[in-house]
Amino acid sequence: MNITIGIPAYKAECHICDCISSIQIQTIKKDLSVIVASDHPEDDYEFLHNRFPDLDITILPCEENTGAGLARQRCIDACKTDWITFIDADDIFYSPFALETMA
Repeated sequence: MNITIGIPAYKAECHICDCISSIQIQTIKKDLSVIVASDHPEDDYEFLHNRFPDLDITILPCEENTGAGLARQRCIDACKTDWITFIDADDIFYSPFALETMA
């Protein structure tokens, strides 16, 4: 099953690693991709590629703050998988079976 996890992110550099760590431990990892849609022009999430080299992470930078709704829409527009779900950058999947349960 192909799943994308969209993460709208606004000034979330200090929280997003916990979020992505909770994605990294999911039981469903095959065909899993992550899209981080920055919603602040000064945010830089490129460090995530080095921190989580085993995950397929796409970073979508922005030119201006447009809000979480449009950041989510940018994730949808960039999604190349059959399924998409969202998590906020300051949230975590509590269980390693969260995606499996949703699927």
